[in-house]
Amino acid sequence: MLAAAATLIASLLAVPAALAIARYAFPGKHTLSATLMSPLILPHVVIGAALLQYGAAIGLTRSFSALLVGHIVIITPFVLRAVLPQLADEQKCLEDASADLGAGPLTTFFLITLPQIRSGIASGAIFAFIASWINVELSIFNTTADLTTVPVKLFNYVQYTIDPTIAAVSSITILVAAVVIIVLDLTLGLDVLSERG
Repeated sequence: MLAAAATLIASLLAVPAALAIARYAFPGKHTLSATLMSPLILPHVVIGAALLQYGAAIGLTRSFSALLVGHIVIITPFVLRAVLPQLADEQKCLEDASADLGAGPLTTFFLITLPQIRSGIASGAIFAFIASWINVELSIFNTTADLTTVPVKLFNYVQYTIDPTIAAVSSITILVAAVVIIVLDLTLGLDVLSERG
């Protein structure tokens, strides 16, 4: 639930941000881009500790909301980096043509821009979901006994228990990943995910 919710919200935030960065010139554009991409460079342990400290000041710690905010922060750059290359300057001519023919901004977005960037959104969302699903470093700061993500639970389990449970969970995870790839191939087609403009 955490990975799915974080991926959905991160995608909804990253697409407008990518459009703004790629299509408009405004003061602080490069600063905004660097800020949104910074979680790719900063260690997740540092981000987790910072969010815990800041969350304690505003009363947002040890909860699903705190975990969700942290995961959104660290996975948004994955979607952003996947969508930005799809918004090349040469593709803007199609959007301009749509506007010249009388289409409004929303119509242009849904009929012209979105089909151009759908492969970026799909691949970015997949990477974002995986990054959220396997995250231990940030998650460990905001988990409780009742609210523990699978990777944190596995991390704690490995420290204190030795039995085949970890191998079984790992096998199930690999099986789930294989099923997801098959479903994506049947629905979207893997060639869609590798398209570039």
